[in-house]
Amino acid sequence: MSKITTKDIASICNVSQSTVSMILANKSDVSFSVKTRDKVLKAAIDLGYKMKPSEKIDSYSKSIAILVPNVSNLYYTNLIDDINRYSYSKGYSCFVGITTRDIKKEKAYLDILSKGTMVGIIYLYSSNLVDELQSIYDNIPIVTICDKDSKLNINTVDLDSKQMGIIAADYLLSLYHRNLAYVTTPLHSLEKTRNLRLDGIKQCIADTQHKFESLDVLSFESGETINFSSSKFEYLNGYELVKNYILSGGIATGFIAINDMVAIGIIDAIKDLKYKIPNDYSICGCDNIPLASTSLLSLTSIDHATDTKAIDAVDIIVNQISLKRSKRRSTTYINYKPELIKRNSTGYNKVIK
Repeated sequence: MSKITTKDIASICNVSQSTVSMILANKSDVSFSVKTRDKVLKAAIDLGYKMKPSEKIDSYSKSIAILVPNVSNLYYTNLIDDINRYSYSKGYSCFVGITTRDIKKEKAYLDILSKGTMVGIIYLYSSNLVDELQSIYDNIPIVTICDKDSKLNINTVDLDSKQMGIIAADYLLSLYHRNLAYVTTPLHSLEKTRNLRLDGIKQCIADTQHKFESLDVLSFESGETINFSSSKFEYLNGYELVKNYILSGGIATGFIAINDMVAIGIIDAIKDLKYKIPNDYSICGCDNIPLASTSLLSLTSIDHATDTKAIDAVDIIVNQISLKRSKRRSTTYINYKPELIKRNSTGYNKVIK
C-alpha cells in the first residue's frame, strides 16, 4: 500500500490540499470551522497518515480531544455531551475520537494529537498504551475518567469500579438473593473496569454476613456467538448471555450488569422468556444513565457522579494548559463515592424470604 499523503486526505474530505496541510500544522494565522477541522483529522487518522517530525506543532488550538471506545453506550454519549457543553462555556470546542478499543486506531489518534493539535486529551476508558500516554503527558495535559492505573502518573477522575461491585452485591444479598450472576462484556486481562467490578463482588461475598450459595460469571469471548462490532453489542451481550443462561437451567436470581446497556439487554431477555421483574429476577446496573430512571425501565443502578466528573476533567485540562511546555511535577486525582439508586428492577427473593 502506498504512503498516505495530504493529497489523499484532501480528496476524501473534498477540500484543498493546502487546507489539509494548514489544519494538520495547526496554523495560527488561519481559521477553519470545527466541522472541517474534525473531518480532516478523522480522515487522517482513519487513513493512517503519519506526520513527519518536521510537522511537530508548537502552537495550541482551542480544542480538547475526547477519546472514547464507542458512542453506542449512552454512558459515553452523555459524558461526551457534558464535557462538550462545559468546554464550550470555557471557550473550548471538542474533538471526539472513537477508537473501538482498537490499539492501532488509538495509536493513530495519539500520533496526531501528540503534535499539539489539541490543548488537552480526555480519555473515557482505561488505555493500555502506558508509555505513549506518559510521554505525551509531558507536553499535553491528559485526564482519564476511568479506574486509576498504578502504572500511569497522569490526572485521573476515578470510577472506583471495585466499590461499585461491592455495593451491587451487598444490596442483592440483602434482598435474600443467595445465587448471583455477574453479566459482563469480555473479561480480558487488560479490561480493568470489568475485572475490578468482579473483584468487588467477590470481596463483598467473602466479607458478607448474609447467606450465600453461588456466583456465576457470564461473559462471551471475542467473536463468540454475537457480533462484537455491532452498535448494539452491549445490549446483545446482556440479552444473549442471560437468555441462554436461564434456558440452560441457571439458578441465579440476582443479576449484576457491568453497565446499564447490558442491564437493559438482561431485562428484555427475562421479559421475552415471560418472567417477571423483580418477582422472579432482580437486575442491578451501573452508570445510572438517564434512561434508567424512566418508568418503562426503572432500573436500579449505581451512580458515580458522571456530570460532575465531566466538569472536573475539563477544569483540570484548563488549569494545566499554562503548564503545557514544562514537565508535570504533580497530578490531580479525584474520587467520588458511588451511590446506589434503588428502583423497581430489584426486589426481595420471595422464594427464600
